[in-house]
Amino acid sequence: MIRKLSSYSKKNPTLKALIEFDKMTMSIYMLNYINDIDLRRRVSRALNRGEAFHQLRAGILQISGKKLLGKTDKAYEISNQCNKILACCIIYYNTSILSELLAKAEAANDEVLCSQIKRFSPVAWQHINLLGNFEFRHTDNVIDIQDVTKFAVENSINTKTTESPLN
Repeated sequence: MIRKLSSYSKKNPTLKALIEFDKMTMSIYMLNYINDIDLRRRVSRALNRGEAFHQLRAGILQISGKKLLGKTDKAYEISNQCNKILACCIIYYNTSILSELLAKAEAANDEVLCSQIKRFSPVAWQHINLLGNFEFRHTDNVIDIQDVTKFAVENSINTKTTESPLN
């Protein structure tokens, strides 16, 4: 709609009204942002999550020497999408572990551990080996998240450290 309005004339009254409405909406948001510390924190957290995702993708890209693989635009796009899929798989894996850890900590009524787990980022990747030789083949062996979290919970309860069990 905006594109059609813009294609006519800059003097279009509907376009001018929409531009002014956008300015007014942005002004209200900026005043709320300046005035509300909770809004600033939420925006900052969202920006940090996005930055962490980009750092994870950059870490995955370092495996290939910071080169997108391919010689055509289609090959570059495939390489880029594979990078995104791998990053999302890592985040899903971490989220599964953190969810299971939180459930176990809540079952043990350990409020300190629960608050620590809630602060961990599912975008962490220090505990994942991105280098080496990988073999992808069909197997009936599946990673059991409960076994992984059992080990992490036992170590975190025994040591009571503030360090992430994912590190």
